[in-house]
Amino acid sequence: QKVPHTKYVFANAELPIPQVNDGRDLENPDAYYTMFNAVDAETMDVAWQVIVDGNLDNTDADYTGRFVASTCYNSEKGMTLADTMRAERDWVVVFDVEA
Repeated sequence: QKVPHTKYVFANAELPIPQVNDGRDLENPDAYYTMFNAVDAETMDVAWQVIVDGNLDNTDADYTGRFVASTCYNSEKGMTLADTMRAERDWVVVFDVEA
């Protein structure tokens, strides 16, 4: 977030991992998800997280800090390079921070 001050630092967990990550679903990519994280800029504590289907890559906030968008390039949840590039198009995830 940029103005009037930075309340959150947004961080993507780019690569999907099993959720819950306790070792039981390592061979089941259907149980893999990634996280979008909001870190309190003053305390550096995790303020909130959202589990997302697919992966997240680049992220940016609008100048008001209300909306944050992140790109996804692996909607297929592929585990090899060829699998991650299979889809012609992927998506953008938009978060409404106030909501």
